[in-house]
Amino acid sequence: MKKFLLILFLLFSVNFLFGSTNIPGGTIDGDVWTKENAPYYINGNLTIVNLTIEPGVYVNFSDNYKFEVSGKLIAEGFYSDSIYFRLAEGYSGGWDGISFVSGSDSSYLRYCRIESGVNQGISVENASPYIANCRIRNNSGNGLKLSNTSLTLSNCRIENNDIYGIYLNNVRLSINNSIIVHNTQDGFYSINGNDSLAITNCVVADNFGSGVFSLGGVAIVINSIFFNNGNIDLDIDQDSLIVTYSNYDNGSLDKNNISVDPLFINSVDYDISNTSPC
Repeated sequence: MKKFLLILFLLFSVNFLFGSTNIPGGTIDGDVWTKENAPYYINGNLTIVNLTIEPGVYVNFSDNYKFEVSGKLIAEGFYSDSIYFRLAEGYSGGWDGISFVSGSDSSYLRYCRIESGVNQGISVENASPYIANCRIRNNSGNGLKLSNTSLTLSNCRIENNDIYGIYLNNVRLSINNSIIVHNTQDGFYSINGNDSLAITNCVVADNFGSGVFSLGGVAIVINSIFFNNGNIDLDIDQDSLIVTYSNYDNGSLDKNNISVDPLFINSVDYDISNTSPC
């Protein structure tokens, strides 16, 4: 009898420590998703009005479901305990990514990992959420798709996305201390003459297309490293481009810039060696 009770106790304890929560489609308003009740399995399209997600939570999608934020999403992980948005194990395809729409300006993502989205990892349209310390990777569309927004990205890593790292359409974007690498097409792709891009202290490398491709917008690049992109590092009208203290393929033409091998220690962390000219 004692052995039976012990087994029941252990089974209960394991279930308590490793619980899970199923979320049907609908509207989320006022919920808090905790590590104790994680992972959360998303089983339908969601509209987020008010949701807080605690560090260490896994948000797993069982199909190509939407996660649309029309209100306030607070997803703040920790540098050693990130929040994950991803496709659930055992499922094929992907999910529809996080979509910020009008009304979601008070939202923020920090120390989050956004993976395996079908169309993009993150979409922002007519909104300006705070996004920092996030890793946006392995999405079968764009890493980020930005439209009609003014946005700042800080300390992010955008990599291995199947189209562009960041797609811009009528966007004012400031990005700093970030790494944009190994995307299937361009690191940045700007299609609107009103786009304004400021890149500071970033690494843009090993993208299969250009580092930056622009159809008419303006770009300011400061103290950044472009290297080994498949096409031109900065494919933008020179009259619309300001580059200072940076490394890129035409940098040797300007006394304030260089064009050299930055001597990365590896193509994973993109730290530079002690002997790097950068």
